[in-house]
Amino acid sequence: FDSLLKMDDTRANKPRMTLTHYVVQVVEDQYPRVLEISKKLFHLEKAARLSPDTLQADVNELKKKLTSVGWSLQESAEDLKQQMTDFIEESHQQLSQLEDLLEEVRSLSNKLAIFFCEDPAAFKLEAFLQLLSKFVSRLNAAHQENLQRKAREEREEKRRKQKEEEDKKKQKSSAKSAGKPPEVRPTGCVDNLLSGIRGGSKLRQSVVRKGGNARKSLRQKVHEVSGTLP
Repeated sequence: FDSLLKMDDTRANKPRMTLTHYVVQVVEDQYPRVLEISKKLFHLEKAARLSPDTLQADVNELKKKLTSVGWSLQESAEDLKQQMTDFIEESHQQLSQLEDLLEEVRSLSNKLAIFFCEDPAAFKLEAFLQLLSKFVSRLNAAHQENLQRKAREEREEKRRKQKEEEDKKKQKSSAKSAGKPPEVRPTGCVDNLLSGIRGGSKLRQSVVRKGGNARKSLRQKVHEVSGTLP
């Protein structure tokens, strides 16, 4: 049974995760009611401090003292005998009940040893209860650590998805900017007028050239006609 405490020595591939954490994770997913064991064994820590052998020795010592008191009363006054007789008889009954309970504890201890494949003769109930108490405490601690790790992983996953969404939006925005035609600034009447004024010299030059060509063509025609006359 003490091998259960060695589960913490087996490390997983995740930081600060052991075989105990993995077993608790399986229990959380498939057998969540098992985690309520600490609620049912709330008295386990106190029980681990007691030893059946020590309790039996205490009972034997009390029986000896009661027997000694009974013998001492034989030589006491009658009124004292009457006062103490009921007390002694009641104490013997309580000690007898306690011995019966201790016998039941021994029987259950043997059954427990056999269940865990231990030698009943060498099995120490108090040592077993101490190990069980430590194991239950470790299960509770691993359960809390699993919950904290799960919450942390969920937060990290949420941040990762948010970052991916932001990156996608930036990529779409960059793609639209790259394929967009250059912006043409709209011009009004005043702008067209100013542009026309600036280009007035070129317009006049073009008109002068056209006018000169027209006069030259007219002289050629007059000359041709005059040459045909007698």
